[in-house]
Amino acid sequence: SKPLISQLKTFVAHGSSYEAKPGENDDLVMAMMLVVRMAQLLREFDPHLDDKLKDDLEDDMMPLPFIIL
Repeated sequence: SKPLISQLKTFVAHGSSYEAKPGENDDLVMAMMLVVRMAQLLREFDPHLDDKLKDDLEDDMMPLPFIIL
């Protein structure tokens, strides 16, 4: 998404950590990192998870609806 890409562009190293530049947000980047980490932990917990997900993704999936406010 455009907001996520925008936040990724302002996500920089700060000491031994990473954060958004002053005055910018990093909530979307950090949420994405949590999801990636959760996926890694689930894959370690169940080594066959990748195969299960691939089988499910091969089925035709309808896209989620977009709600524009």
